[in-house]
Amino acid sequence: MDMCPDGSSRSSIDCSCPKIATAAVICPMDMCPDGSSRSKIDCSCPKIATAVAKVYTEANDGQAISANVGDVITFKFSENPTTGYTMIVDDSVINGVFTYTSSYAQDQPGKCCGYGGKKTITLKAVKKGSGVFRLVNARSWEYKGVWKDEDSKWSYPITI
Repeated sequence: MDMCPDGSSRSSIDCSCPKIATAAVICPMDMCPDGSSRSKIDCSCPKIATAVAKVYTEANDGQAISANVGDVITFKFSENPTTGYTMIVDDSVINGVFTYTSSYAQDQPGKCCGYGGKKTITLKAVKKGSGVFRLVNARSWEYKGVWKDEDSKWSYPITI
C-alpha cells in the first residue's frame, strides 16, 4: 500500500507512516466562569449560552457592538475579487480583543469569472477590552495601510 490512512505517503525506507502531529490547545484558563471545563478543541465554554447571532453588513457602518468573551460576531459584505478589490481588515486597531477568519462565496456558483459574491468575516471575542473592527474594500497592491477618503471603508467599535 503506497498511502498511509491519513493520505500521506509511506516512507520509502521502511514503508512506515509518519506520525500525525497534533497541535496542543493552550487555553487562557482551565475553567469556565460557571466552573465547568473548557473544550480541549477551541477553549470554548459549552455550557454558557451566548446571545443570538446577529449579522452585520455595510448598512451597520459605525454601529458600536458589545459582546462577551467567547461570542461570535458575523459580518457579510459584497465583494468582487475578480476586479482586484477585496475586503482588507486593518489589524492595527484590533487590540487583541478578537480574532477573525473569512470566507468568500460567489453569487453565481459555477459561472465563469466576473461575478461578485459575499465575503463573510467571523470574529470571536477572546478577551475583555475594546478594539475596532475596521476594513476597507481596496486592491491589496494599492492599499498600504493608509485610509484614503476615496476608499470604501467601514468601522465598528467593539467592547468585550
